[in-house]
Amino acid sequence: MNVAEWIIVGILAGTLFIFLIIGIIFLIKSIKLINKLNRLAQSGVDLADKANDVADKFKGLGASVVSGLANTFISKYNKGNSKSKKGGKEDDER
Repeated sequence: MNVAEWIIVGILAGTLFIFLIIGIIFLIKSIKLINKLNRLAQSGVDLADKANDVADKFKGLGASVVSGLANTFISKYNKGNSKSKKGGKEDDER
């Protein structure tokens, strides 16, 4: 082979080596990213399971407890709104 062919072979070998190294680095980074995403997905599943457990506990409380809490919140909300109105009772009596 003459000199020009050796130069072309050297350039192609160097280019192949560079792309091989870049491909290996990309593969390693993508594997690390996939592992992080798997851990994130698993923590999301664990959070959803905990939320289902909390919802099941609230279902077990019964309607009377929930309605009592709702009644308390509504009455506190209504008291807060009636204080902010100007002439609240006077308007109702007219």
